[in-house]
Amino acid sequence: MTAVATKDVRRVGVRLDPRLAGLCGMLAGPVFVTTVVLLTVAEYPFLKAAGWTVFGHNPIPYPSYTARGEFGYVQTANFALTGLLVLGLVRGLAAHLHGKAGAAGRVLLTLGGIAVSTSAFTTDRVPGPVSWHGAIHAGSFLVVLLGTVLGMLFAGVALRHEPGWHRWGTGTAWFALWQVAVFTVGGRLQSGDASFYVFLLCLFGWLAATGWRLRQQPSSRPAR
Repeated sequence: MTAVATKDVRRVGVRLDPRLAGLCGMLAGPVFVTTVVLLTVAEYPFLKAAGWTVFGHNPIPYPSYTARGEFGYVQTANFALTGLLVLGLVRGLAAHLHGKAGAAGRVLLTLGGIAVSTSAFTTDRVPGPVSWHGAIHAGSFLVVLLGTVLGMLFAGVALRHEPGWHRWGTGTAWFALWQVAVFTVGGRLQSGDASFYVFLLCLFGWLAATGWRLRQQPSSRPAR
């Protein structure tokens, strides 16, 4: 192995097959949303008694609060698995993210994926004191928010210079700005706000679409 090849391996690390990485992105949303819907139905009496409503401001952090119900372990596993799926997509997409913008996009999206997994730490009861695991859960949400939005923005800028990804990069950058508008102009991303649901669905939609796009173009050049 040449010195240049060795250097490239150190930079890129172990790659995930593009088709597998793309599948991870396509599955993240359906896995998370389907699990949440099923848990909401199964735990509806518990959620309702706690004060949760589908729309309108309420103190219940949804869907995180389903982890407090009878089948809470399912939601805990759901967060962990979804985070791993997001990381799988990022690992495959990383081969197309070059330069300083690409490096920033890789790091931020990776942090976002890790934060989805660390959301598995159970949220606090309402009302109730703040616990260490509840604080980690709340902090994870902020990292998911900033990591994915800024990560998409930088990834979009980097993809504009990648052969075959120019339009996708432009669309991704504009989509990141759309996500900013959702949680600034659209609302405060509190549970029950329509903007909260829109933000999550748009995020999973981008992950799925990018996963599909990645599966269409499996080859890439080494990151630099």
